[in-house]
Parts: sequence; structure tokens; C-alpha cells
Amino acid sequence: MVDEVTPQSDFYNNYGTWYKGIRKANLVLESINECEDITTSDLRDFMGRCYFLRAYFYYKLVEAYGPVPIVPETTYDVDASAESMSLERDTYEKLHQLYLREFRESIRISSFQPYVYPSQSAYFGSGIGIDGKSKTDRSKSLVQRK
Repeated sequence: MVDEVTPQSDFYNNYGTWYKGIRKANLVLESINECEDITTSDLRDFMGRCYFLRAYFYYKLVEAYGPVPIVPETTYDVDASAESMSLERDTYEKLHQLYLREFRESIRISSFQPYVYPSQSAYFGSGIGIDGKSKTDRSKSLVQRK
């Protein structure tokens, strides 16, 4: 059937798409310093966007599939064996720390500032904010201040 959405189509299954995005961000971060005709502000902006996208893709992977493997930041050699490229799933904690670190790094090094709607208060769906505190912890601290 033409144009039919199935469970196997990219509409539902973004696992490979998100890992391709992580790989592209890794490639840019790995080779961006080789570019000679780029301004410092553009360099920082590109790097910030790559860190943000890498964090976002890991966040979406964890949201959809639970703990997933964290790929190395350096790209694989084309002659690498399948065994060396096989990775175990990482823990929720390790993945959470990874994407929080990447989100913070993207904000720190670039002029890129993600807009957060006032009602969201910098939370990303999982109940954990950029500062690493849960909504419950934040609510408790707000109540205690009053």
C-alpha cells in the first residue's frame, strides 16, 4: 500500500533516525575545528546546537525505548568489527546525567537559548528539570520558601 503508515515506518519507529542525528552531531563536533573560515561566534553556535540536538535525541530515545546504548563521541572506523561496535544498554541514571550535561553545555557555549514556556518551568516531560530536581522537589522548596 502506497503512503501507508505502519509500525515499521519512521512515523512510529524513530530509533535509527535519532541515532543518525546523534552520529551527525558527533561528526560535526569532531571535525568543526578543521574549518578555517568560521568565526568564533559561529563555531560556538554550531557546537551549542550539536550538543543540544545530541541531548534531545538521547532524551527522545530514553522516552520511547527506555535505557539505550550511549555511542562513543568519536566515530567508528569503517573496518571496525561488529563486536567492537556492539554496545550494552546504559542505565537511566547515566543517560539522564548525559543529556542534562549536554543541555547545560549547549546553553553555556552558545548564544542558543531554548525558549521555555512559563507554564513548563524548564521541565522536559519526564518530571526532571534542567537543574536535575524533580517537580516534587521543586514544589517542596517553593512551599518551604513561602
